[in-house]
Amino acid sequence: SGFMFMLPGEGLEGSFKVDTLIISALVMTVVGFLETVAVGGKFAAQARYDYSPNQELLALGLANMAGAVMAGYPTTGSFSRTAVNAMFGGTSLLACLISSLVVLLAV
Repeated sequence: SGFMFMLPGEGLEGSFKVDTLIISALVMTVVGFLETVAVGGKFAAQARYDYSPNQELLALGLANMAGAVMAGYPTTGSFSRTAVNAMFGGTSLLACLISSLVVLLAV
């Protein structure tokens, strides 16, 4: 049967403005990307490793496109987990798991 594009709610078609949607989407995209680049650049400079904003943009774009196809939420980086890992000096995947559990418990 395939995918169907549907907007939430009833009667939305009459009051739906495409230009408002496009402006909102562009603002969210730019803010999400700039936030990710700023935090990623800060932690990369602090840990002295190479950081590519272009690669970050590609990863965010692909993740958001995959989420859109599967009706997911828009994604950005997990800055709270990054901050927890940086605070405790974690560098392994196990540290990522533990920090995600800490963030989950804090929420």
